Amino acid sequence: MAVLTKKKLAVDLRYRILESVCKTEGAQGATVYGIEVERNCGEYREYAVFEDVSTDMRKVYELISLLSKNVVPPDQLQYIIEDSIGIYI
Repeated sequence: MAVLTKKKLAVDLRYRILESVCKTEGAQGATVYGIEVERNCGEYREYAVFEDVSTDMRKVYELISLLSKNVVPPDQLQYIIEDSIGIYI
């Protein structure tokens, strides 16, 4: 998705779902899903990863949809997910 900023620069934000194996004691071995957000703006690139959001892939996709609609940048990913756990997840 390309977003125009006030400076009229094209910013490319990409949201991806990640799949990994849970390392949390008591749930080891379970498949968990996380989120990666990447922002590209010319030569500038920034990304953030939040692993182990949920074991429910559908809920993680719903959260990615909300992140995308609200144009959440990588530096805000952790705060938004932490606030969303218990509401959406």
